[in-house]
Amino acid sequence: MPKGFEVYPLTAPQKEVVVNEALIRSAIAFKPSLTTEEDRVRVVGNQEKALCEKKVRREAAGIALEDVQTLLLSFRGIKRIENLSSLRSLTKLHLDNNRICRIENLESLVHLEWLDLSYNAIEVIEGLQSLQHLNCLSLYANKITALDGLSCLSELNTLSLGRNALENMDETLHYLHHLRTYRC
Repeated sequence: MPKGFEVYPLTAPQKEVVVNEALIRSAIAFKPSLTTEEDRVRVVGNQEKALCEKKVRREAAGIALEDVQTLLLSFRGIKRIENLSSLRSLTKLHLDNNRICRIENLESLVHLEWLDLSYNAIEVIEGLQSLQHLNCLSLYANKITALDGLSCLSELNTLSLGRNALENMDETLHYLHHLRTYRC
């Protein structure tokens, strides 16, 4: 019997994260509000952080998803954009630093103005046709080779495309003529 070595992965396989209502509610960004005297009381140890998180969860549970304007889904291990159709008032969406391969399921987010898809694995710019109010788009650090799919974004004025594999910038410059800011 030959002696050899067995190879084991050093990290556990990453589980697939599904975008569902619980994840959405945990990612709602709240505007800073004035605190009451009760809120200002310092709590000893880590209880202050726990109480703050509990208060945020309670507020998030009571909010109607159709009223949410900003969603922070960065660093969540998300592979697929899904289940966002109830977020009809969303204007700002952070999906950076995930494992997204395809831009999809954004058609109901017609009020979206700001979209961050940086640090993902996107190869093709697609699925943005319904985002007529989008004015800032970050696709920084993906695997994009061509700028197809941007001509429908008439309000776009800021585009971040650095650290991609763009092959022919001369051919795609007509997409960039109306941008106020282009980041490489």
